[in-house]
Amino acid sequence: MKKKIVFAVVLIALILLAAFLIIHFRKAENSWSRKEFVQAVQSGKIDAVKIIVEKNNYRVEGATRNGLVFHSITAKDPSLLQIMNDAGVDIQVEPEPSPPWWAALAGLAVFLPILISLVQLVVMVFVLVYIKKIHDVLKNKDIN
Repeated sequence: MKKKIVFAVVLIALILLAAFLIIHFRKAENSWSRKEFVQAVQSGKIDAVKIIVEKNNYRVEGATRNGLVFHSITAKDPSLLQIMNDAGVDIQVEPEPSPPWWAALAGLAVFLPILISLVQLVVMVFVLVYIKKIHDVLKNKDIN
C-alpha cells in the first residue's frame, strides 16, 4: 500500500514537472529580444501588438502578419513606441493586471503555524477537561 502511494506521488510530480517544462519551453521558443522585435516592426511584419505596462518594463504580445504569435519583454523606452507608431503598428496598451484576490492571502501563510499551534492548544485543553470530567464521574461512582 505504501509503495502505491509513493509511486502515485512520484508520478504526479513527474507529470507536473513535464507540464511546466513544456509550457516554459513553448513560451521561450516564441520569445523575441528587443532587437528582433524592432527589426520585425521596421520590416512591416507586425500589424498589431498589446503592450502590458509593468513596473520596470513593457511586456509586448502580438502576432506577425503570417500568424506567428510572439512575446517580448523590453525596458520602458518611449522610442520603442515611436518606432511602432512610425511603422503603423496598432498598439493596445494595458496596465499591469492587479494580483488575484487570493494572492493577498499568501501573506497570511506566515501566521499559519501560529494558528495551527493555537488550534492544537485549544483541542488539548478540551481533551484534558473532558478527561477530568470522566475522572470525576468515575470517582463519584466509586464513592457511592
